[in-house]
Amino acid sequence: MSQPAHYAALFEGHLRAFLASAAGQVERGAPFAEIEAAARGHPAVAAARTVGMWVAEDLVPAGAAAAAGAADAARLRERASRVERAVADASKRLQELSGPASAAPASADAFEELAAVVGGEVDELQAATARGFMAAAGAPLVEVRPHLALEDLRAEGSRMAFARARGPPPALALEPVANLRQDLARIKHYGLNDALQKAFRPMAYAVSSSYFKAVRPPVQLEGDLFEFKALSGIANAADAWTDAAQEALLEGFVERLRARGALALAGPEAARGEVVRALELERAALDLAGALDKEPASSSIPAEALVVLVVPAKLPAGGLTP
Repeated sequence: MSQPAHYAALFEGHLRAFLASAAGQVERGAPFAEIEAAARGHPAVAAARTVGMWVAEDLVPAGAAAAAGAADAARLRERASRVERAVADASKRLQELSGPASAAPASADAFEELAAVVGGEVDELQAATARGFMAAAGAPLVEVRPHLALEDLRAEGSRMAFARARGPPPALALEPVANLRQDLARIKHYGLNDALQKAFRPMAYAVSSSYFKAVRPPVQLEGDLFEFKALSGIANAADAWTDAAQEALLEGFVERLRARGALALAGPEAARGEVVRALELERAALDLAGALDKEPASSSIPAEALVVLVVPAKLPAGGLTP
């Protein structure tokens, strides 16, 4: 088998294989704990940890120069305010859109439900953004590879090649990690949509997106009770895979910084989770605004990615049930 051109293709392949296996587990009624264990032991998790390690390794020389200063509280507050306004604007636009004009009833219903969930979480989304950015005040700034994406990463033997150049403006060391975690969230959506089309039938992104753990659709949303359980079971598997890969990416990043004596670049441990979440909220809000401008039919993807950051409900032991 030839080596994937970049890490996005690698993770897409991993997810396809995992969801094909998970569909079989769901069909035979396997308990969710079994599916979750398979997700945590999947090769994608080790690959994500490797990505995190090499991103950290890439930043250490930049951090060693210690010439970029520290994150300024006033600038972080301004940045948080921009995200807060973007979230409020996106929520309003989602409510006004009410699903694509040509959408089937199930798709329109799913889109409207997701829009309602986003609207109900605006206050928490804004509060989480403010908390996270302000928690980063004083953290070291380093030269990073702006807007780093999984498509920019390629394996070169035992090392990793970066398609983007590192350079100013300086940024928080956690920013590339947050971007890559959001890339995994996008891969999850496309992978699930493909898996459901193979297992059931073609459906809009709004429908498949509504089966993730951030949204609890009514049973009548799409098909009968059996199909609902099957759809939600596969979505739960996709969630478990993504959660495990995202966690491993951050863990690998922190582990390598610690090994290189540069853990300070990641900021205080107590604030790390909130900072990463705020950075992911920023990315998801920007993606949602872009989707609403250019491709409203797919805006459910960044919308779900946005709300799941503040609705991190653990999946029920038996998977999502009506």
